Amino acid sequence: MNIALIAPLAFPIREPFAGGLEMQVSGLCDALVERGHDVTLFAAQGSECSARVVSPTTLMLCEGERAAYSDEGGCLDQAQEFHHYVEIMTRVSQGGFDVVHNHSLFHLPAAMAHLLPMPVVATLHVPPFTFLRNAVRQSQHYGSQHLVAVSEHCRRAWSPWAQRVEVIHNGIDLSAWPQTQSKASDCVVWAGRMCKEKAPHLAIDAARRAGKRIVLAGPVYAGDYFDAHVAPRLGEDAVHVGHLNQQELGALVASAQCFVFSSVWEEPFGLVLAEALACGTPVAAFDSGAAREVVAQGCGAICPIGDVEALAVAIGRACQMEPDTCRAHARASFGMGRMAREYEALYERLVLGPLAMSSPQPTAAPLAEVV
Repeated sequence: MNIALIAPLAFPIREPFAGGLEMQVSGLCDALVERGHDVTLFAAQGSECSARVVSPTTLMLCEGERAAYSDEGGCLDQAQEFHHYVEIMTRVSQGGFDVVHNHSLFHLPAAMAHLLPMPVVATLHVPPFTFLRNAVRQSQHYGSQHLVAVSEHCRRAWSPWAQRVEVIHNGIDLSAWPQTQSKASDCVVWAGRMCKEKAPHLAIDAARRAGKRIVLAGPVYAGDYFDAHVAPRLGEDAVHVGHLNQQELGALVASAQCFVFSSVWEEPFGLVLAEALACGTPVAAFDSGAAREVVAQGCGAICPIGDVEALAVAIGRACQMEPDTCRAHARASFGMGRMAREYEALYERLVLGPLAMSSPQPTAAPLAEVV
């Protein structure tokens, strides 16, 4: 098939990835190309993957003014992003694609889906934020796109505005997340964007109460938050190693006794959970969003959001769990190949014939230990 993938434009699709969404888009591109499809990725300047990459040109917004990009390749403001997506949708409509798969968080591709001459799949990676929610709700009247949520939790969150949503769990490249038999005896790890909603400061507090050294990896996404809440907590037993590439991060996560997941917002999926399990690293997690869908029994311990004492207890319990159980669960449930096959089957249903609009019921994994 000739497939168009539309990426978010905030950051280029390349390593080190700005976040899980960028990693997902890159991995799906590579998996679809490997499966023999002709894939075009519409993404920010500087993006790199095995598919053909097309980036918006520098558009004239008004006389003498050009749309600008940040040093990281992303759009600088919403007005520019609007014009870039208009250009992308125009190119897609003229590109002769069999199917379009939209991963953007911007509302315009969803709002314009009914104008495209080919089927459109839109993956809901985030909660129902206002602009995107309104565009998706309006698109339901046209029946112009097939909606996919990355978890059952995400599907439920969208249900008041989107009644026909299929669930396809995110996938990861299992080969990129190594397993090691030599776990550090006193070290746990945290990874993600350094921002308030990910709450790495709570992970530091919980690790200290559990008597563990914690290594934190990830870009500083909110400087004021980092300076006020994270930097003062750093020390010999709490180290921030910065934004690591895939190989470095995989080695770090694999070496830890457990992975600490301290997100205090409703995570639509929680990709770092699947990545940790793929390394054979059990998880101590707040009960955030889809965490219970990802962390199966024997793979981690889950506790109430924001309860640092309970998270410390969860760290102690997770450190006693078997790495092989975690790895086996990740292999069975969260491989990139599995995700690509499910999307490929969806594309084929849309292209080859009418799609039954009922949403399949996801298979629930056994729940993780709750503390």
